[in-house]
Amino acid sequence: MTFDTESKPIFASSFLNRSTKMRFQAAEIERLSKHKATHYILIWNGQILFNIKNPIPRVKLMSANDPRLRELITRHKSEKNFLGYLSGRPIFFCDISKWTGLESDERIENSFIDESRNHHPLLPDSWKFCEIRSFLSVISESDAELVATAKGLYEWLESSIFCSKCGSRTRRATAGWEKHCPVCNGKHFPRVDPVVIMLIEKGDKTLLGRSHIWPEGMFSCLAGFMEPGESIETAAVRETFEETGVEITNVKYITSQPWPFPASLMIGCSASAKTDRLNIDTEELEDARWFTKKEVEQAIKNPRDWRPAREGSIARFLLDAWIADKI
Repeated sequence: MTFDTESKPIFASSFLNRSTKMRFQAAEIERLSKHKATHYILIWNGQILFNIKNPIPRVKLMSANDPRLRELITRHKSEKNFLGYLSGRPIFFCDISKWTGLESDERIENSFIDESRNHHPLLPDSWKFCEIRSFLSVISESDAELVATAKGLYEWLESSIFCSKCGSRTRRATAGWEKHCPVCNGKHFPRVDPVVIMLIEKGDKTLLGRSHIWPEGMFSCLAGFMEPGESIETAAVRETFEETGVEITNVKYITSQPWPFPASLMIGCSASAKTDRLNIDTEELEDARWFTKKEVEQAIKNPRDWRPAREGSIARFLLDAWIADKI
């Protein structure tokens, strides 16, 4: 493949004007929520509403004027959460997870990614609630940024029902971007968990590992959550050594990717290994191996014995850049 040096990982674009000060203007937010130019993303149990009729699925944005949307919001008692402006249009999202009348395609049991397509009876047959990760290889950059923002905010709203200070039920504020505790006056904001992910080189080889829970044959770049008091470089060194026994040096930042499953920020780095000897922590990894560029390139084109990280992930982005000699 030809690697575009100006390209970014999925979810990392910047088409959305978040207009953060607007969130504090409650009256204006209420007016915008009903404006004819306003559009809504719908979420059901973490899945996004897509129009899957076309060869390339697109996020289905519903107009604020659509009577079906108004009925859905009323029927499912949905809050209106302001995301910002896209091409001048106000964008909100609503969670209709209180809907229980599931009309679903068969869910694939034990699947790494939920491939079910769930349909609300008020909506056209081609509009389905789908897991975002099932469309990573085809989703547009603008759609990706929208769903990453909506999905990330949804996950936080779901996980912050109770105050972490006193345990009381919180109240939504600031158009969905804050939670307030009426008992202890605590304020809570969306969290992001930083994760380092490393493209580790030793000559013409890169070090890839696989988790116990991944699909058979899948290998990806090593990664791990950062801890309090750590720099990016320190976390990269620690995670690599803990998981594989390999010491690395020359850690450099490459790019980043929001990963709203549920709240990660993937921080992509490159690094050089001091040795290729492995001492795998089998509680952390099922396996880890060194792969040459030719082996990675062949596996991307025609996976047989093993599969590299799936398209759309930052790991795949780093591997593509490495193969193209851009790292």
